[in-house]
Amino acid sequence: MRRFATLAIVTAAAWASSVVPASAATGEVVAFVADLLPVTRFENPSGCTALPAGSHVIFNETDGPITVYGDPLCFVPLEPLATLEPGRSMHVTMAGSFRA
Repeated sequence: MRRFATLAIVTAAAWASSVVPASAATGEVVAFVADLLPVTRFENPSGCTALPAGSHVIFNETDGPITVYGDPLCFVPLEPLATLEPGRSMHVTMAGSFRA
């Protein structure tokens, strides 16, 4: 029993030290609503971020892909185009969100 407990502790410690915390994307995601309105910029986004109401297009100017959702709480990914690579843009729903 003692060996098992020691092995479990060593294994847990090794696993915990190998886990890398999630980091924010570097760059920005830009949301466009309509002509003559200013764009909304999300600098170094992390986690689930709701888009402004009425958003029409988003631009991924970060250093990594983002996942785009059709709801404000990041529950419904916009499949099959849910992953938006850096340097790309796409049309979105009027009440969407994204996760970096």
